[in-house]
Amino acid sequence: MRVVLIGGGDLAQQLAHYIQTYDSQAEVVGFVDDFAVEGEQRFGIPCLGPIAALPDLYAQRQLDAVLLSIGYNHRETRQQLFEELRLMIPFYTFVHPTAFIDASATVGEGCCIGPHTVLEQRTIIEPNVFLYGGVNVSHDSKIGAHTFVAPSVAIAGFVRVGRRCFLGLHSTIVERVNITDDVVIGAGALVLRHLTKPGLYMGVPVFKR
Repeated sequence: MRVVLIGGGDLAQQLAHYIQTYDSQAEVVGFVDDFAVEGEQRFGIPCLGPIAALPDLYAQRQLDAVLLSIGYNHRETRQQLFEELRLMIPFYTFVHPTAFIDASATVGEGCCIGPHTVLEQRTIIEPNVFLYGGVNVSHDSKIGAHTFVAPSVAIAGFVRVGRRCFLGLHSTIVERVNITDDVVIGAGALVLRHLTKPGLYMGVPVFKR
Protein backbone atom coordinates (compact mmCIF):
# COMPACT_ATOMS: atom_id res chain seq x y z
CA MET A 1 0.00 0.00 0.00
CA ARG A 2 1.37 3.41 -1.02
CA VAL A 3 0.69 5.97 1.73
CA VAL A 4 0.94 9.75 1.48
CA LEU A 5 1.18 11.78 4.68
CA ILE A 6 -0.77 15.03 5.02
CA GLY A 7 1.66 17.43 6.68
CA GLY A 8 5.43 17.53 6.63
CA GLY A 9 6.45 18.36 10.20
CA ASP A 10 7.62 16.45 13.26
CA LEU A 11 4.58 14.20 13.44
CA ALA A 12 5.03 13.23 9.80
CA GLN A 13 8.60 12.20 10.55
CA GLN A 14 7.40 10.02 13.43
CA LEU A 15 4.64 8.42 11.37
CA ALA A 16 6.96 7.81 8.42
CA HIS A 17 9.34 6.00 10.77
CA TYR A 18 6.54 3.89 12.25
CA ILE A 19 5.14 2.88 8.89
CA GLN A 20 8.44 2.20 7.15
CA THR A 21 9.80 0.24 10.11
CA TYR A 22 6.79 -1.75 11.30
CA ASP A 23 4.38 -2.23 8.39
CA SER A 24 5.89 -4.38 5.65
CA GLN A 25 2.70 -4.00 3.60
CA ALA A 26 2.92 -0.19 3.39
CA GLU A 27 5.32 2.34 1.92
CA VAL A 28 5.36 6.09 2.52
CA VAL A 29 5.79 7.49 -1.00
CA GLY A 30 5.61 11.16 -0.07
CA PHE A 31 3.89 13.93 1.84
CA VAL A 32 1.78 16.93 0.93
CA ASP A 33 2.14 20.27 2.69
CA ASP A 34 0.99 23.78 1.85
CA PHE A 35 4.20 25.20 3.32
CA ALA A 36 6.71 23.01 1.50
CA VAL A 37 8.06 23.08 -2.04
CA GLU A 38 7.14 20.30 -4.44
CA GLY A 39 10.13 17.98 -4.79
CA GLU A 40 11.64 19.02 -1.45
CA GLN A 41 12.95 16.08 0.56
CA ARG A 42 12.23 15.72 4.26
CA PHE A 43 13.25 12.69 6.36
CA GLY A 44 13.88 10.75 3.18
CA ILE A 45 10.53 11.29 1.44
CA PRO A 46 9.53 13.87 -1.16
CA CYS A 47 6.91 16.60 -1.07
CA LEU A 48 4.33 15.82 -3.75
CA GLY A 49 2.73 19.26 -3.65
CA PRO A 50 0.08 21.08 -1.61
CA ILE A 51 -2.80 19.33 0.12
CA ALA A 52 -5.15 20.35 -2.71
CA ALA A 53 -3.14 18.11 -5.05
CA LEU A 54 -4.32 14.92 -3.31
CA PRO A 55 -7.45 14.22 -5.41
CA ASP A 56 -5.41 14.45 -8.63
CA LEU A 57 -2.62 12.30 -7.20
CA TYR A 58 -5.15 9.67 -6.23
CA ALA A 59 -6.88 9.83 -9.63
CA GLN A 60 -3.46 9.36 -11.25
CA ARG A 61 -2.93 6.25 -9.08
CA GLN A 62 0.14 7.66 -7.38
CA LEU A 63 -1.15 6.64 -3.95
CA ASP A 64 -3.50 4.16 -2.30
CA ALA A 65 -4.28 5.88 1.00
CA VAL A 66 -3.50 8.93 3.12
CA LEU A 67 -2.84 9.59 6.80
CA LEU A 68 -3.03 12.92 8.59
CA SER A 69 0.28 13.98 10.12
CA ILE A 70 -0.77 17.44 11.30
CA GLY A 71 -0.20 17.83 15.03
CA TYR A 72 -2.49 18.11 18.04
CA ASN A 73 -2.51 21.92 18.10
CA HIS A 74 -4.57 21.86 14.89
CA ARG A 75 -7.34 19.41 15.74
CA GLU A 76 -10.08 21.42 13.99
CA THR A 77 -8.01 21.53 10.81
CA ARG A 78 -7.45 17.79 11.08
CA GLN A 79 -11.20 17.25 11.35
CA GLN A 80 -11.94 19.49 8.38
CA LEU A 81 -9.39 17.78 6.14
CA PHE A 82 -10.45 14.31 7.25
CA GLU A 83 -14.12 14.93 6.56
CA GLU A 84 -13.38 16.46 3.15
CA LEU A 85 -10.89 13.85 1.98
CA ARG A 86 -12.53 10.68 3.29
CA LEU A 87 -15.22 11.11 0.62
CA MET A 88 -12.56 10.82 -2.11
CA ILE A 89 -9.55 8.91 -0.77
CA PRO A 90 -9.15 5.94 1.62
CA PHE A 91 -7.44 6.60 4.94
CA TYR A 92 -4.66 4.37 6.22
CA THR A 93 -4.67 3.16 9.84
CA PHE A 94 -1.43 2.32 11.64
CA VAL A 95 -1.28 -0.14 14.53
CA HIS A 96 2.09 -0.72 16.14
CA PRO A 97 2.93 -4.44 16.40
CA THR A 98 3.42 -4.22 20.17
CA ALA A 99 -0.08 -2.80 20.74
CA PHE A 100 -2.77 -5.09 22.15
CA ILE A 101 -6.22 -4.68 20.65
CA ASP A 102 -8.92 -6.99 21.93
CA ALA A 103 -10.96 -8.75 19.25
CA SER A 104 -14.09 -6.95 20.47
CA ALA A 105 -12.52 -3.47 20.19
CA THR A 106 -13.17 -1.15 17.24
CA VAL A 107 -10.60 1.16 15.65
CA GLY A 108 -11.76 3.69 13.06
CA GLU A 109 -10.05 4.69 9.83
CA GLY A 110 -7.16 7.12 9.86
CA CYS A 111 -6.06 6.25 13.41
CA CYS A 112 -2.59 5.71 14.80
CA ILE A 113 -2.20 3.23 17.66
CA GLY A 114 1.24 3.58 19.22
CA PRO A 115 3.60 1.06 20.83
CA HIS A 116 2.47 -0.88 23.91
CA THR A 117 -0.98 0.66 23.84
CA VAL A 118 -3.80 -1.51 25.21
CA LEU A 119 -7.40 -1.43 24.01
CA GLU A 120 -9.49 -3.67 26.21
CA GLN A 121 -12.84 -5.34 25.59
CA ARG A 122 -15.51 -3.38 23.68
CA THR A 123 -13.49 -0.17 23.46
CA ILE A 124 -14.31 2.13 20.55
CA ILE A 125 -11.72 4.38 18.95
CA GLU A 126 -13.45 6.68 16.49
CA PRO A 127 -11.79 7.82 13.22
CA ASN A 128 -8.71 10.07 13.05
CA VAL A 129 -7.62 9.45 16.64
CA PHE A 130 -3.94 9.40 17.63
CA LEU A 131 -2.95 7.24 20.60
CA TYR A 132 0.71 7.62 21.55
CA GLY A 133 2.73 4.87 23.23
CA GLY A 134 1.69 3.17 26.44
CA VAL A 135 -1.93 4.35 26.47
CA ASN A 136 -4.37 2.08 28.32
CA VAL A 137 -8.05 2.28 27.39
CA SER A 138 -10.10 0.04 29.66
CA HIS A 139 -13.20 -1.92 28.80
CA ASP A 140 -16.32 -0.29 27.35
CA SER A 141 -14.72 3.13 26.90
CA LYS A 142 -14.97 5.33 23.82
CA ILE A 143 -12.56 7.93 22.39
CA GLY A 144 -14.20 10.52 20.14
CA ALA A 145 -12.99 11.36 16.64
CA HIS A 146 -10.01 13.67 16.03
CA THR A 147 -8.71 13.30 19.60
CA PHE A 148 -5.05 13.00 20.64
CA VAL A 149 -4.02 10.92 23.65
CA ALA A 150 -0.45 11.47 24.90
CA PRO A 151 1.90 8.73 26.16
CA SER A 152 1.02 6.70 29.27
CA VAL A 153 -2.52 8.04 29.67
CA ALA A 154 -4.78 5.72 31.69
CA ILE A 155 -8.49 5.64 30.90
CA ALA A 156 -10.70 3.49 33.14
CA GLY A 157 -13.82 1.59 32.11
CA PHE A 158 -17.07 3.09 30.78
CA VAL A 159 -15.41 6.46 30.03
CA ARG A 160 -16.61 8.69 27.19
CA VAL A 161 -14.09 11.14 25.71
CA GLY A 162 -15.48 13.67 23.24
CA ARG A 163 -14.26 14.84 19.86
CA ARG A 164 -11.17 17.02 19.29
CA CYS A 165 -9.84 16.51 22.81
CA PHE A 166 -6.25 16.33 23.96
CA LEU A 167 -5.32 14.19 26.97
CA GLY A 168 -1.90 15.13 28.33
CA LEU A 169 1.03 12.97 29.33
CA HIS A 170 0.36 10.57 32.24
CA SER A 171 -3.15 11.89 32.87
CA THR A 172 -5.70 9.55 34.44
CA ILE A 173 -9.47 9.35 33.99
CA VAL A 174 -11.43 7.27 36.47
CA GLU A 175 -14.33 5.03 35.52
CA ARG A 176 -17.70 6.25 34.19
CA VAL A 177 -16.53 9.80 33.55
CA ASN A 178 -17.85 11.72 30.54
CA ILE A 179 -15.68 14.37 28.88
CA THR A 180 -17.28 16.76 26.42
CA ASP A 181 -15.83 17.88 23.07
CA ASP A 182 -12.81 20.23 22.83
CA VAL A 183 -11.35 19.53 26.25
CA VAL A 184 -7.61 19.77 26.92
CA ILE A 185 -6.33 17.89 29.97
CA GLY A 186 -2.89 18.82 31.28
CA ALA A 187 -0.02 16.46 31.96
CA GLY A 188 -0.39 14.39 35.12
CA ALA A 189 -3.97 15.50 35.74
CA LEU A 190 -6.51 13.33 37.56
CA VAL A 191 -10.12 13.43 36.31
CA LEU A 192 -12.63 12.30 38.93
CA ARG A 193 -15.80 13.95 37.60
CA HIS A 194 -17.65 14.72 34.38
CA LEU A 195 -16.20 17.60 32.35
CA THR A 196 -19.17 19.27 30.69
CA LYS A 197 -17.58 22.47 29.35
CA PRO A 198 -14.80 22.80 26.75
CA GLY A 199 -11.51 24.25 27.93
CA LEU A 200 -8.24 23.53 29.71
CA TYR A 201 -8.24 21.39 32.84
CA MET A 202 -5.23 20.82 35.09
CA GLY A 203 -4.32 19.49 38.51
CA VAL A 204 -5.01 16.66 40.95
CA PRO A 205 -7.94 16.55 40.90
CA VAL A 206 -8.56 18.68 37.83
CA PHE A 207 -9.83 22.24 37.90
CA LYS A 208 -10.74 24.42 34.93
CA ARG A 209 -8.24 27.15 34.04
